[in-house]
Amino acid sequence: MFLLILLSYILGLAASPFIIEQLLRNLTKKRKPIAISQSIGKRSISANQSGMIDDSQHVCTDVAWFNLLMQRLWVELSVSYAHKDRMRKSLMRRMASMHTKRILSDLVIEDIKISPEAPMIGNVRVVDDEQCAMLMKKMKKRKNARRKIDELIENNLSVLKDELNRYFDEGEGRADRASTYGAVREDGEVLSDSFPETNGTKDETLVFDRVHSILDIAYNGEMKLFLTVNLLRKLKVNAVCTLGKFSGKVLCNIPSISSNTRWELSFLSDPQFTITVKAFLSTTTSESIYFEGVVSSILKKVIKYGLMSKMVFPSFYQFPLPMVSPSLRFVNHSVQVFNNADYQSWCKDVANKIRLYETMNYKTIKRKMNHALLRNSSYINNDTDRIYLAELVFNEEAMKNVLARRYGDGSRKDGVAGDDKEGRNGRESNDNGQMYLIETQKKEWNRFNHTRSNVWQEAKNENGGEKESLDSDSKTGDGNGCDTKNAFEGENGSCKYEKTGVRGKTGKLDEMVKMTVKECLAQDKKYQTLRNTMRISDEDVLLMMDFYELDVFSAMYKNFLYFREIEIISGRVSIIRLYFQNESYDYVRILEDDAVFFQRNDQREPEFMAVHVYDRRVHLYYYLTNRSFFINQSDVQKMYASFFEKRTLSARNTSTESIDQPNVDELVQRMDDIREINTNYVEKSLLLEMKKNELMDVLGDVCLRLKLFGLCAPIVTARQISTNLKMYLVGHKEKECKLLSYSDQKVLIDTILNSESSTVIYNVENFETARHISIKYTGDLEAHLHDYFLPALMFRIRMLSYSKDKSVFESVYNKSLEYRFPVETSSIIFLELHSEITDEFYVTITADRRKIVNNLRVITTSNAKFLFSLKGKNKIKIGIRPKALRNRKLYVNLAQHPVLVVKNELVIECVTLLAGNTSKNIKFDAESDNRIIWDLEDGDDVKYLLSNDRHSSFIGRFGVLYCQKQRYNLQIINEGVKQRNIKLLVGVTPSKL
Repeated sequence: MFLLILLSYILGLAASPFIIEQLLRNLTKKRKPIAISQSIGKRSISANQSGMIDDSQHVCTDVAWFNLLMQRLWVELSVSYAHKDRMRKSLMRRMASMHTKRILSDLVIEDIKISPEAPMIGNVRVVDDEQCAMLMKKMKKRKNARRKIDELIENNLSVLKDELNRYFDEGEGRADRASTYGAVREDGEVLSDSFPETNGTKDETLVFDRVHSILDIAYNGEMKLFLTVNLLRKLKVNAVCTLGKFSGKVLCNIPSISSNTRWELSFLSDPQFTITVKAFLSTTTSESIYFEGVVSSILKKVIKYGLMSKMVFPSFYQFPLPMVSPSLRFVNHSVQVFNNADYQSWCKDVANKIRLYETMNYKTIKRKMNHALLRNSSYINNDTDRIYLAELVFNEEAMKNVLARRYGDGSRKDGVAGDDKEGRNGRESNDNGQMYLIETQKKEWNRFNHTRSNVWQEAKNENGGEKESLDSDSKTGDGNGCDTKNAFEGENGSCKYEKTGVRGKTGKLDEMVKMTVKECLAQDKKYQTLRNTMRISDEDVLLMMDFYELDVFSAMYKNFLYFREIEIISGRVSIIRLYFQNESYDYVRILEDDAVFFQRNDQREPEFMAVHVYDRRVHLYYYLTNRSFFINQSDVQKMYASFFEKRTLSARNTSTESIDQPNVDELVQRMDDIREINTNYVEKSLLLEMKKNELMDVLGDVCLRLKLFGLCAPIVTARQISTNLKMYLVGHKEKECKLLSYSDQKVLIDTILNSESSTVIYNVENFETARHISIKYTGDLEAHLHDYFLPALMFRIRMLSYSKDKSVFESVYNKSLEYRFPVETSSIIFLELHSEITDEFYVTITADRRKIVNNLRVITTSNAKFLFSLKGKNKIKIGIRPKALRNRKLYVNLAQHPVLVVKNELVIECVTLLAGNTSKNIKFDAESDNRIIWDLEDGDDVKYLLSNDRHSSFIGRFGVLYCQKQRYNLQIINEGVKQRNIKLLVGVTPSKL
């Protein structure tokens, strides 16, 4: 018995830690999380502050001065994008918390327009903690009013849901049975008692710890909300909600009860929100009219409930106290891969992010009379880069000079006021002693209010919703637009010249001076595009023209060649390419009512620029890290001076190759005929060991599909015609053709638009189950299938298969980098490298002292890829030497695949640089079971010579050559005087892929 007790004691001691741990776990699971709130605590006060407390505890009606300050602050808040974005997100979070998803889902507030008039304060009174507690206790007894609101809205939503379900199920018009719902009326007059006047308080620090005040406010302005919402998850509806007049008593706490970094307010009486909602559909039938009324009624109640539940007691609406929270020190800016099918949301997200960056604080680096350079205090994406702001100011005299220099007679000095090199204003006269001035009309410029994203507006107009007339707004100058009468357009719409000073003998103006500026600009397509699209004044459009196609770059950078619009997505969105001497960069250009955004189409380098022009002021926000162009202080001065240079109309026509807007109906009918009438097509099936999404990524390469037509020419430009249709202009100046492409989830169709069309149909509908793809094509493409398309397709698939299962190595290239690793068996090695920004590196790959790649100069404008085979055991050494040491990141991806390999396999895909009048050699050892494949970038000055011991010949852009057991040499020759960036893909692969 004693032994059993002793044994139990020992086991109890041993198991006690585990038992205690289990008990603690059970207790922590059952307990609620502990909420830690930062206590406000008492604040020490001075004698002056104590006197203020005594003087404030009475009703004060002399608040006109405070209303004036609030009105001026409200004007800035009404145009602040950050304030409107914060309000939009807050309202969306509140509405998302309501239980209305069974009827309304995915409610999104696209934009907010706020009236510049602030709420007026009639009187204000400060109350102490005891009085505030009495008031809040009395208010809690009147929560029945809120319950009444909840029940009424819940009942109305239930009835409306039944009505809408019958509407969708039956599909019958019921305009004659339309019913109206009465307005929701809440109980008011909850603050009927008044507090007695006091002569101070026992402990004045209690009043000072948290200031409670009661205000009588009245709002006579309005706020508009632009909404999109899914109704019963079946129909997407656009709507405009207007919040009008309201008034009531407000309890304000500074700081708030829950946080000392915020202040809060709550309506103590029903503010009687005046809300109107207009929902719209694409049709105007009796059914749609009734339907719009039903949706408007639902949205009105939901929005009113959202406001009441957020701002009426016992709920408090909180605001951050200014300058209390720490400033943001870091911004993480990133973009997703641009997708044509979802370009609207992509552009909207980019524009919203950049607009928020614009609202941040900027410190002046250098300021002159007419231009300045400012820098954001926050870092972006790393600890070295920042967002900059270049500001250009053009007064009336400078604007006259811009007009005269650009559209006047450049052979003579017409007397037009302008700026000299140092920014001083001056006047010039001609040889006859005459002085000419442009007559101007003074006007009041409205500071432009940021409007909602026009990408959403385009979709709204396509659905037949409410359309805003840009022309009417710009003419009336109602606060959202600008008065169009300016320095070069008077009452009659023309430029008036007035002679002053000494008259010459003839007293006549020459023909160039007589020509009006408006007549000149009427010939400029770029001006007409901006004038018809943007809601800015004519003078501001004239300044915006230099940024629309980035003509200012030619004045700042000697290596900038030209600009090209390579793909038109819509009337406001297009993909552009900037060509520099050795490089090119793709940007997505987004044109909105008041701004133009340029977002780099690269996830690794998400650079951006944003241009705003208002009241002859240019604001250029930019985040640029690329070594080819960066705007510094001297560049800002050059940018300003470039506006006063002599210009000729269409001097830089960078879009000579373009695609006119085709007839969409004809093209859609043509695609329907191709899908139905396909008896004359040749059909082939390919068995491919890859996933469907991988195949679609490969076939998404238009240059690959062009090879089935025997076309190895570059794509000049492209136009997105509709969601599924896209047109490409392919070829060179004398050999151009148009490719029409259609794509959906089941089929992909390409056809050449000429008299004898060649067509290809890629059927991927049953690919996941059958593991094959069906290709149908016209008989004239049979030879191209085997000579061009299949080799390129299988080569791409091979590269894709070996790029899987990569190990990623991240390093800072402030020194030369070296990677060493052993290979124990025969393997295929895949190497891929790219850098945080575009830079130059020298790459050397060695396997057991055998150099596979020797000091190859690589530019990381795109990912550099290397694929090579190794037999047996090897020791691999990869050396990467940067041309310039930087505190930037380099990413190296390595993959090893132990497989039965073919000897001498080597593939190089990269961008390299070649100086003028020089050449570069790439050598390959080949066997009889190898073949050489190449896909090279063509150029006027670049030639490619492929040779072995017996033969040599110049090769074109793409080709395949079956090898013999010899050494081959590819010589790249730059016959020009300038250095060139050369994009090449060349390698030795197995003869059977």
